[in-house]
Amino acid sequence: MSDLPLPDIFMDRVHDLAGKTPDLIAEVRFFPSSEGGRNGPVLNGYGCPCILHREAREGNDARFLFEQNWVEPGETVTAKLCFTFGLEAANRFRQVGRFYLWEDKIVGEAAVI
Repeated sequence: MSDLPLPDIFMDRVHDLAGKTPDLIAEVRFFPSSEGGRNGPVLNGYGCPCILHREAREGNDARFLFEQNWVEPGETVTAKLCFTFGLEAANRFRQVGRFYLWEDKIVGEAAVI
């Protein structure tokens, strides 16, 4: 599925992200549905709140730029992230080293590269 084309709205987002310097690069693992992850894939240009700790809800929204168009639950990929609050937010995530992706529940984790 990762080679299927993206819908136009996501292509616009990907082009916008590709033109920016990423705030952070991370190895991102999307939990499989059997571990509480998403039921379907995310598209390149995906965005969600990222939280610093499992127990806390402190964090910042980010957009993810992947090398492929789609990422399935259970996959681990390298992503470039652009945070709403830019480098200020990215520096907080660098300090903790590992953080979590939130969609009304934790659906993945990321390790800063």
